[in-house]
Amino acid sequence: MEPLQIWLSIVAFLSVFGVYQALFTNRIKTHQFSNRPEQVNGFAQRMFGAWVSVAFFVRLACALDPHNETVFLLTLGTFSVAFFVYAYETFVTRTIPVKNALGPFFVAGLSFGWMVLYKYNIV
Repeated sequence: MEPLQIWLSIVAFLSVFGVYQALFTNRIKTHQFSNRPEQVNGFAQRMFGAWVSVAFFVRLACALDPHNETVFLLTLGTFSVAFFVYAYETFVTRTIPVKNALGPFFVAGLSFGWMVLYKYNIV
């Protein structure tokens, strides 16, 4: 396995914790969106869990076959969506504190950058 594949596998499997938190606890409301937890209802939590579940499967598929162009581009899309959603929620609506968004910014930014470099055979 190449280093990017290992990284994508780790990122994918770490997202299982996000799915669990979104579907079975209130941690998304009390931790992630802690600036305005009243804006996070049960439906929003379940949708967040569904999104993270889809991202898990796409990223795992890319980790298993990074040369599949379609899956590779979809995976890039998951990281850019994650980055921009967290940026919007942090800086526009202010529902997520900056300190809670640093992890997703780091993972999404690093992953996106690494994948672009990998695609163009720079790394």
